[in-house]
Amino acid sequence: MVLPINFEQLWKEELKNSSGVYSSRILDDEIETDFWHEFMGKKAVYIQDDWAKPISQKLQELFHEARVESVLEIGPGWGNFTLDSLKKGLDVTCLDISQDVLAFLKRELEEKKGFQFHTICRKWEDYNEEKQFDAVFGYNCYYRMLDLENCIKKMNQKARKLCVMGMGTGERKGYIYFVNLLFQMGIAANVRVIPLDNDNHSSSSLLRRIGVLVYWEPDRTVS
Repeated sequence: MVLPINFEQLWKEELKNSSGVYSSRILDDEIETDFWHEFMGKKAVYIQDDWAKPISQKLQELFHEARVESVLEIGPGWGNFTLDSLKKGLDVTCLDISQDVLAFLKRELEEKKGFQFHTICRKWEDYNEEKQFDAVFGYNCYYRMLDLENCIKKMNQKARKLCVMGMGTGERKGYIYFVNLLFQMGIAANVRVIPLDNDNHSSSSLLRRIGVLVYWEPDRTVS
């Protein structure tokens, strides 16, 4: 008898550090918010990272194809993908556990650039509002989500047209767990791989420098 692979358990193992334990940032919300308080304090102005540009372009193509008008962005960081959504005229809501992250975005994108958007200071696991959005999206924001299946279910519930999970991949290819866990949940997701520019153009470096978007149309049969 072949036992099914538990991809959520494999994901939990993926999140452990080289010593086989979870970092304090994963386990403690206060330590996580302290980290972002210090990190964002060093961010003087908004500048989109070069690596994010081709990923953001592909993301906007997905939004356009799905006729997305409103987006909930989970864990926006310093706005690598937020501004492009605002420039397209989308109704954007940013959700993050860090008030410092949201304050930076408000200052840089709203006060300085004049784009209006909404913010929710909460972690995704604790978000329980009834409101839905055309798209729910997050990139590199899953590193603390131990209960990945429920986080995916919530994305599936809160999106009307499109769900997108993104990850930059290096030696570790965590997006594989996204795809396989979605399949086990009965969701056939699509995968778009975006090669990124590299300073070192060796094949091994290129393999380490890719962005991945895993996306699907919300399935109301998943509970």
